[in-house]
Amino acid sequence: MLFLLEKITIYFSSFNIFINISIFLAKLSKKIYFYASPKPIKTMKKLFIFYFLCFFCIEISAQNKSKNTPKTPEISWIFEKQGLEEDKPETTIYLVVNGEKTLIKKATSYFNELEKQVFTQTQYQIPKNALSACSGYWAGLGHHICVVSAGKNSNILEVKEGFLDAESEKGTKVAFKTIKKITFKNK
Repeated sequence: MLFLLEKITIYFSSFNIFINISIFLAKLSKKIYFYASPKPIKTMKKLFIFYFLCFFCIEISAQNKSKNTPKTPEISWIFEKQGLEEDKPETTIYLVVNGEKTLIKKATSYFNELEKQVFTQTQYQIPKNALSACSGYWAGLGHHICVVSAGKNSNILEVKEGFLDAESEKGTKVAFKTIKKITFKNK
């Protein structure tokens, strides 16, 4: 539905530009061609065809631009837990981007997805541009994994991880490093 609204908006904005240009050129052409041409009606028909072709080209370029712009991907996590609570907990972490499942890593901890309002809190120190994040904690070590876009108009996501020891001094920064890059396709 949103895609249809975007197309309608692009169409009407292109149409408004076309109308404004047509009005301006029609006024200009009346002044120039009406007096200069012995056949003003044929000249006006040719100008109208020219205006229509210009509008058509603007419309096609707007459609191509909207097709090539990457959309925000749908991101979710899958955690497969192995081991007992008392034993060394193991989790296999998958990232699902627009329906495509990718293995991220196997980690020692039980992980949970963090909501945006949770992971933006300073205690997690997750990058501000993160799209999604998960966290696990075991044996005094916090393990955070987040997903960030590689660029503003990029179809590449970077998966980053960082660790924070529970006994580290207050104010210790979590150093996130990229562990995987994922290229996604627009829906």
